[in-house]
Amino acid sequence: MFLSEFFSDMAVYMRYSGVSPMQDETKRRYYKILIEAHALEKGLSLQNPRALFGRDKIDFLMREVKRYDTSFSVFPVEMVIGAFETYIKMHKDLGVANEMLDDMEKFCSEQLAAFELTTSGGLRHFETAYKKSDMTPASFLTSRFSNRAMSKEKLGVDAICEVVKIAQAAPSQCNRQASQVHFFQDQAQIDELLQLQGGANGFSQDVGNLFVISCDLSAWGGAQQRNQVFVDGSLFSMALIYALHAAGIAACPLNLAVRSKKEKTIKRVAGIPQDQRLIMMIAAGKALGQGGYKAAASPRRPSEEVLHIHSPAVEITTGPAT
Repeated sequence: MFLSEFFSDMAVYMRYSGVSPMQDETKRRYYKILIEAHALEKGLSLQNPRALFGRDKIDFLMREVKRYDTSFSVFPVEMVIGAFETYIKMHKDLGVANEMLDDMEKFCSEQLAAFELTTSGGLRHFETAYKKSDMTPASFLTSRFSNRAMSKEKLGVDAICEVVKIAQAAPSQCNRQASQVHFFQDQAQIDELLQLQGGANGFSQDVGNLFVISCDLSAWGGAQQRNQVFVDGSLFSMALIYALHAAGIAACPLNLAVRSKKEKTIKRVAGIPQDQRLIMMIAAGKALGQGGYKAAASPRRPSEEVLHIHSPAVEITTGPAT
């Protein structure tokens, strides 16, 4: 049973993943453009971005957008143009001139002339980013962002215990509560873990508090539950991120999409038992917001690309029954 299910997973992934030559080329290009455009946004969101960073990504994006079939969706193009315009402005403010910037301006002009675009990539700016008394629940939820501008100052144990306690309200299949939180403040250990993770370049030197979320495999059994460890662990991780946001603590989730060998190494370095699966890391610390905060725009897809109503819409009313 287990073997057949894992082989079935492998077959589906090989047939439909973004690296499969059998997957639709436009759909694969759509996601690849989003990924690389966001990488550019992340660089812009750093406290002091390096001038003319990301040349390879910029060349890739200009090339791939020209090959992309916009009849599928113009959203990736909008995201690229927004990121490019922010990148160009940053360099103009720095007084930096370069042929690549000229090429980017020409590219933006051509795309804007060809399509009706709403540029939405680049950066978001906040005067006050964390919870205020007049925030509605919806405005609080949508105010969350990945903040890479944080102090190395150590968070207190009371604050850590409180956010973990709040995160424990996350739903868990059959109330297993198998998610585990590993918290680090030893700088040498944090540096080694972030180097293994590999996605915190540009701000890893500012991380003085690091969470590693894992989930205990012993809570799960049967072939049908083979992926539930990641579902439960991810729900807990999201709850922890919101708990940090509510506490006014800067947080930046860091994915752990790593191969088995590296996962074992991370667990060894972190002292995490091998019977736990890694979910993600979360860098955290006191938010640094001199004159406000900035973050990657991370624009969201149009809802019509995400919502699929499979039955006639029913009008929903709220309030007490009459």
